[in-house]
Amino acid sequence: MGTDFAASLQPRVLAYLDRADRRAQVGFGPEGPLAITMLAQGEYNLNYLVTGGTRQVVARINTGTQIGAGDQIGYEYRALEFLRPAGIAPEPYLLDNSGAEIPFGFLVEQYLPGRPLDYATEVSLAARTIAALHTVPTAGHPDFLVVPDPLTGSWQEAKGFLDVFFVTDDADPTVKRIFTRVLATLQERAAKQQNRFRPEERVIIHTDVQAHNFVVRDPSARRAKLVDWEKPMLDDGSYDLCHFLTPTSTLWKCDYVFSDAQRTSFVNTYATAVGDHHAGRDVIGRIETRMPFVYLRATGWCAMAWVEYTRPGRLLRNEKTFEKIVEYLVPDFLVNLFRPYVPGL
Repeated sequence: MGTDFAASLQPRVLAYLDRADRRAQVGFGPEGPLAITMLAQGEYNLNYLVTGGTRQVVARINTGTQIGAGDQIGYEYRALEFLRPAGIAPEPYLLDNSGAEIPFGFLVEQYLPGRPLDYATEVSLAARTIAALHTVPTAGHPDFLVVPDPLTGSWQEAKGFLDVFFVTDDADPTVKRIFTRVLATLQERAAKQQNRFRPEERVIIHTDVQAHNFVVRDPSARRAKLVDWEKPMLDDGSYDLCHFLTPTSTLWKCDYVFSDAQRTSFVNTYATAVGDHHAGRDVIGRIETRMPFVYLRATGWCAMAWVEYTRPGRLLRNEKTFEKIVEYLVPDFLVNLFRPYVPGL
């Protein structure tokens, strides 16, 4: 399924929103036609642009969970409500997690016009945007998931993904051996290096700060906006910093790899932007410590997704995503990624 499935839901979305109380709730006028077009498709969500007169909003349908058991679309809505004062996320307008009229979790939020981040020229803009998120006070947060142990947490999540891959008969045995070796080595590293991170220094992290989740309207602005708030968490800020810098992120949709100078500029700009906030403590050390665990989480997810994509029943499918998944599971790619952290790999 994919394009046809997304198109089949458009009439339902229009019918749902074309009611007086709902039109008012999302800011449409009482009269006039509504129009809908496909905006973007994620791995677990569909995003439509709905237009009424001069106003546009995003209708977001959630088809799978990133948080395990629980109310995925409600989790995202509450996150957007909490982040509203920070001005870095879309404003939420409507939530319906009943499944009564739209057969999935349904959210309507602010449409943010703009373009994706340009990795080549806008690392400082990204650094200031992430710094703005990491310095949002966490007191009174709704129900954000908490990562109690950054290294072990990433390791355990990756192992959960890889357990699905390991029991698959047609998975590449060489890739299985590489992941088995990496898991063993990083488990030992996690036990030795965990004291770099302090529970009292947790911040709100986005968890997917790749170029297409930034919305840039004015490149000269102090910060951009972030979309796709499926899984914000309370964790050490190093996760977002590593995720932004990793080649698994920059190659994903942009086929780009940062230079050493760009990486340094990003980190320095971030440190300056957070100032004396605890998010700025030992930034370089925490990035270096966490990086292999973020690699493991990213490639482990790819291994699990490979299993999903090669079996029937996946609700949403993106062929370009599958091509990247296959590319990241080539043994040479994995060896080059992990060799600095796993001696003799």
